[in-house]
Amino acid sequence: MKICYASSMLNWQDERILRAISDAGHDVVLVTFYNRGEIPEMISAIPRLTIEHERLQYFPGHAPEISSAKPGRLKRMLGFKRDVDRAVLFLEAMIEKHRPDLLHGGWLQTEGYVSACQEFHPYLQMTWGSDILLAPDGHPRDRYFALKAIRSADAILCDAEASKKKILSLVPRYPPNEIVHFPYGIDLAKFSPDASAELGDSLFEPGRTIIVTRSHEPVYDLGTLIDALISLHREGANFKALFFGGGSLTDALKYQAGEAGFLGTKLHFLGRVANDVLPAYLARGDVYVSPALSDGSSCSLLEALACGCPAVVCDVPAIMEWVTDEVNGFVVPKSDAGTMAARIRTLLENSELREKMRADAIETARTRADWRKHAKTLNRIYECLKDRKSISGETVSDSA
Repeated sequence: MKICYASSMLNWQDERILRAISDAGHDVVLVTFYNRGEIPEMISAIPRLTIEHERLQYFPGHAPEISSAKPGRLKRMLGFKRDVDRAVLFLEAMIEKHRPDLLHGGWLQTEGYVSACQEFHPYLQMTWGSDILLAPDGHPRDRYFALKAIRSADAILCDAEASKKKILSLVPRYPPNEIVHFPYGIDLAKFSPDASAELGDSLFEPGRTIIVTRSHEPVYDLGTLIDALISLHREGANFKALFFGGGSLTDALKYQAGEAGFLGTKLHFLGRVANDVLPAYLARGDVYVSPALSDGSSCSLLEALACGCPAVVCDVPAIMEWVTDEVNGFVVPKSDAGTMAARIRTLLENSELREKMRADAIETARTRADWRKHAKTLNRIYECLKDRKSISGETVSDSA
């Protein structure tokens, strides 16, 4: 089978999906408008992969709103519309050139919309989280693009039941049996409680280490978490909080922690670390915290659970599909720094509870988050669509 896969994120989730297609013996054509430098090596090194790359100035991205026009805003808006048309034509040309058996569309507001414009079938659409949970409620263009992609798809993969409900609220007539709950899953051989690597021991406070791996962006509300840590600090709590990754709010978060007086002592920003090293940090952590205001089935969370790190998370529906309050972690109200601080402190001070939750976290990941099973489901769905069969009844649990 030849599959045309359209995506411009080119992150490790794309890499795993592309590799799963290749490993199953299919040929895959990646059509991408990636514009953040060279194509990542983890993508370009995949066997049986042909890359068709068109770099555009404004797409993918978000078009500026017309209101409150500023110098250059109209130019960018028109440039975005022009680039969308170019992307549609480029994908059309690549489909004509390679003649795939199936089209797999990426992010709803970018490659999802561009794929839908092809009127090509069979067409599989995947949702990623914010593209369905948040974006359709924002700019009217984002809603229109999402509706176009959903209505055009022969089947949809979504990573959470909350995403499926949102799809059906937007397009009530879409056949629910053609929507598969497909959490991405993780590599359980890599993310495990036995993961090890050479790490700086001075960064860890035995029984007191907090791990944070969410991007430093508004939707993850890390400012509220730092407020919670400030509260713990003022109460005299002994902890080490390790923040990984980065984003647009990194400097603001560092300033917030610096003003509280514990940046570099109790709170450390470690930036991005190699994916091969991250499991060892998680395995040595005692509490994982995600204060996200909206989320799909977070792979960052699943990685922490697999490594035995009990979680403190916010009451986001998709996250509550994975964390049961007082079982494998704590669920707290969104943006509630006080409750978050209290739950973190409970885990840090109660080693018996922490160990119980640790075992439940590992069991959750092992039974429900195995990417190997999910990859089998993905390839079965491809086969069903190629043969023009319904995917009704396909679930990841069938793939064991």
